[in-house]
Formats: sequence, C-alpha cells, structure tokens
Amino acid sequence: MRALFMDFPNDPKVADLADEYMFGPAFLVAPVTDQGATSRAVYLPAGADWYNYWTNERFHGGQTINVAAPIDTLPLFVRAGSILPLGEAIENTNQVQAIAKVRVYPGTNSDFTLYQDDGKTYAYEKGDSSITHLHWDDAARKLSHEGPAAWKSSDAQILEIAGVEEARMRVETGQHAVDRTLDQLFVVDLLDIVAADFLEHVHELVERLVAAGLPVGERGGGGGNERERAEGNGSPEEIGFHRCP
Repeated sequence: MRALFMDFPNDPKVADLADEYMFGPAFLVAPVTDQGATSRAVYLPAGADWYNYWTNERFHGGQTINVAAPIDTLPLFVRAGSILPLGEAIENTNQVQAIAKVRVYPGTNSDFTLYQDDGKTYAYEKGDSSITHLHWDDAARKLSHEGPAAWKSSDAQILEIAGVEEARMRVETGQHAVDRTLDQLFVVDLLDIVAADFLEHVHELVERLVAAGLPVGERGGGGGNERERAEGNGSPEEIGFHRCP
C-alpha cells in the first residue's frame, strides 16, 4: 500500500491526494468514506491508462472521473500494462489454489514473476518452490512465459484480456486467431477461419436435412411466390437448398 506520489512523482496533482492509494503496482483503490454516498470522484494519475476493474472500461490518466460506488462495490482501477494472475476459489488454506485465469490489461509491455510453493511448510527454504516469468508483448498481443508450468490448462483457456470483446485468444500455439479489441481489429488468416467454419456448418445442415428425409437439390429457376417461401411451402429447389459434395 503506497501513496500515489510514490508511483507517479511527475504528476503534481497526486502530491497531496490523501483518499486514494496504490495497492501493489497494479491497483488504484479509491475508498468511499462519506456515509450514504453512492458515487465519488476519482483522479486517475497521468502517465498511464486505467481500467475500471468491474467494467473493463478504459480511461486516459490525468483526469478526474465520477465513479458509481454502491455499498457493495469498491471503486477499483487497474493500471494499463498489468498482468494479474487470478486463483480459483478455495474454502481454506489447506487447499492448493490453482491459477484460474491470467488477466492482462493491455496498454504497454509488461512482466510478472509468479512465485508458488506449498503454502503450508518451510519446504521453500530447501528450494521446494517454483518461479515462472510472464511477459506481455503489447504490440503482438501475445503472452509468453518461461520456467515451470504454472497452470494445467492451455494458455488459450487461461488468458483473459481486459477490454477484448472476444477474450479468448490462442497464445503461442501457432494456431490462427482473431483478437477483436474495443478500438481496433487484429485479424490473422481470417479468411481461412471463416471459410472452414462456414463449410463445416453447411455440411452439418445438409446432413440433418437428408436425415430428416427432405429432398436436397440444386437451386431451381425460382418458381413459387414469396409467401410460399416465407411460410416454408415452396419446394427445396425454390427455397434454395444445395446438396454439398
């Protein structure tokens, strides 16, 4: 827990800001101290972008915003460029807490050192622990890691990117991927993905029609009226089904 001026010495507006603080290098906490208040003004330090932890909305630093703060929601922001490992829910400290997600807040390159031990004994003093280094390449939208495996699932299942509409990415697997962000679209071999997916669904549809005993043929010359086609009374040729090879 640190005062903001320790992390943002070049921003004079945080020099005497006493009702916000940093919790570690990633979190900015803005407690509500006024009884009955349901919102509060939050200053976001200059020199970084910030994400609302609850909504993933992104803001530029150097401005004051008004934030909803109902009684069950603490105003909490994450600095862009942060890597945030999230553990699975456990009932007590005797349970091993696995990594559920690694959430990345894009905006700049970043690194994170993930340390793990058994959490119960002094075995770490004898070297029974592991350190995994995580690196986020912001330009490539890629998470890499070195050292012992820190999770059992695939990287694509673990990685979560704040502000991404389609959050699941394939990370360093050599597979095709589409990463859609709020402000730009990154497309890798998109045509291959769309074509393969489309053909798969077409084949599945035709197989289901054949299994149901419906005739499936080439498109006809367009007989039948629009009402018949809308009501499903036209022939398959008129409606326009095709038999796939």
